[in-house]
Amino acid sequence: MCSGVAAMLLLAASAARAQVATYTGQMIANPTGTLLFTWPGFNVSLANYTEAGLSVTCSSFDSGQGCTGGPLGGGCCRPSGFSAGGYYYGGPLQQLVSIKRADGGALSALEFQAGDYYNGCAYPGGDGIIYLWALVYSGGNFTSFDLNVPSGMYVGFQGVFDQVRIGAYSNAALRDQHIETYPQAIAMDNMRYVASGCPAFAAPTDVYACADGTKTFSVNAVGDATLSYQWQWQVPSQTDWTDVVEGANPAPTPLAFTATGAQAATLVRTGTLTGGSVVSYRCVVSNQCSSITGAPAILAITPAPTITDQPQDLPLCSGPATAFFSVQAVTTPADPGPFTYQWQRSSNGTTWSNIANGESTSGATSQYLAMQFEQTGDGAARYRCIVTNACSSTISSVATLSYGNAPTVYTQPSSSTVCPSGSAELDVDVGNQSLAAQWEFESPPNSGQYLPVSDYWTTDPATGLTFYSLGAASTGMSVQYITLGSHPPAIRFINALSNGCGSITTTPVTITLCAVDFDCSGDVAVQDLFAFLNGWFAGDPSAEFDANPGLQVSDIFAFLNAWFAGCP
Repeated sequence: MCSGVAAMLLLAASAARAQVATYTGQMIANPTGTLLFTWPGFNVSLANYTEAGLSVTCSSFDSGQGCTGGPLGGGCCRPSGFSAGGYYYGGPLQQLVSIKRADGGALSALEFQAGDYYNGCAYPGGDGIIYLWALVYSGGNFTSFDLNVPSGMYVGFQGVFDQVRIGAYSNAALRDQHIETYPQAIAMDNMRYVASGCPAFAAPTDVYACADGTKTFSVNAVGDATLSYQWQWQVPSQTDWTDVVEGANPAPTPLAFTATGAQAATLVRTGTLTGGSVVSYRCVVSNQCSSITGAPAILAITPAPTITDQPQDLPLCSGPATAFFSVQAVTTPADPGPFTYQWQRSSNGTTWSNIANGESTSGATSQYLAMQFEQTGDGAARYRCIVTNACSSTISSVATLSYGNAPTVYTQPSSSTVCPSGSAELDVDVGNQSLAAQWEFESPPNSGQYLPVSDYWTTDPATGLTFYSLGAASTGMSVQYITLGSHPPAIRFINALSNGCGSITTTPVTITLCAVDFDCSGDVAVQDLFAFLNGWFAGDPSAEFDANPGLQVSDIFAFLNAWFAGCP
C-alpha cells in the first residue's frame, strides 16, 4: 500500500516536511474505508464524531456553530474565526475541522467532495467555487495547502500523514474582503481514506526548566512493526541536525550532555545548560513503510526576565494629576513568559513596599501603573517594578516622581559685543532645576522667527551667516568665529527651556560683531586700521571685508567706511 505513495512523494518537493501532496478532481481507487457524513442539524456542535474508523472534530465559537446537511446529503460544518487568504493566528487552529484515524494511525490518502453555499452552508451569493485551506500533519510537522475548486469536486491528499485540518470559504465576495468575522462554511461529502502502516506520531513536548539536569523527551508512535527510533539534536542557530548517541555527546560548553534511549521512544538526557540556552530535539521514526522525521521540541533554560523598557522619571506639576509609569519585559526563545508584575514604592530608596490597587491607583500588578493625586507634595517618591517569570524575578530601574513647576529663569542672558577673533558667552541662571535647554538664533534677521543652534558650526540659510558654538543644548553657550555674510552685525539669540511641567523662552539677547575692532583691543582706534592694512597686504582672509569675493581695494574702502562709523 505504501509503495504506491512513493511516486507521489517525488512530486511533492515543496511539501517534503510532511511528505504529502494534494490532488483534485479524482477519486481514490480501492479505498479501505468510506465515510458518508450524517451529521446533526444546524446549531449543534460536533465533537469527536467517529465513523468508519475516522475521528472528525469540528469546533466553533459563534452562534452559527455546528453542522447541517451538505449538497450531496452529507455534512456541512461552519467554523468561524479563520483569517482570510490562508493566513492564521495560533489560537484559531482549534476552530478547524480536524480529520484523523480513530486509532491514531497514519493515512496514505484522504479525499472528500467539497461543496459551497447551496444547501444552507453559507450566505447567499456564492460563486460555485469553494476556497479550501488545509493543514496536513506528519510527525507533528505540517504543510499548508490553499485551493480554489468548483463545488462538488473531489479534493484529496496523498502521501504519509496522520491528521488533516481544513477550513473553507464558500463566497468569493467575502473571501476577497479578507474579513474574519464572516462565518466560513465547508460541505464535505463522500469522504474516503486509505489507511497506512507508516509511522504516525505527534511531536515531543517542549521543556522549559529553571535549571538543567535530567530531562525527558518522548514520542508515542504507531505503525506496522517493527518501529525503530533515532533521536537528533540541534542548536537553533545552526541548520544541521546531529544524531544523539548513547552515553556522552561531546559539544562545546555548555552544550555537551549524556543520553540514554538515543534509539528508543523515550530519550533521557542529562546536561548543564546555562540560563538562556535553547537546544532542539526531534525523533526520526522508521519501519519498512517509511521514515518520518518528527517536528522538534525545545529544551530551554529560562533566565531571569529581560527588561527592555525601564520606568522613567516623571515630574508631577500640579494637582489633581495622574502619574503613569510603565515597564516592558521581552519574551525570548528561552523565556516565552507569561510575566507577572508588582510595583513598589519607596520614600528613601532603601525601604520598599508593594503598591495595591485602590480608588486612586490601578495597574499595580500590570505593566502600567497609574496613580491619581489630588495635590502635589513637597518631596519625591521612588517607584520600581518586580517582573517575575516561572523561574525568577528581575527588578526594574528606579523612577522618581518629583513635584515641581514649569522652568523659572532667575537671570536672563546679557548682550555682548565681540571682535572678529573673539568669543561671546551667553548664560542663563536657572538654579539647580532639571530641564532641557536649546539655544536658537533669529532667522531671517528682525523676523521674530528662530532656528536651533548646533554645536560646532551653524549656518543661516537666509543670509549665509556662520559661527562656531559650544553648549547649544545647555544653559551656557560660547560663540566665536562669526562670518556675517549678508547678515547685519547684530545677531539675536534666545534659549528655549522645558521640563515635564512646561516650557519658557528667555528674552532675546544680541551678540554684535564689531568687525573694525581688528586687533580685539576692545575699542576702535588707529591701530585697528594699521592691523587691517597689514592683514590685507599679507593676504589674510580675515581682511575680506565686503561682499565681493577675494581681497580687493573695495575691501579697504568698506573697512574705512565702517572704521569711521565706529561700533555700537
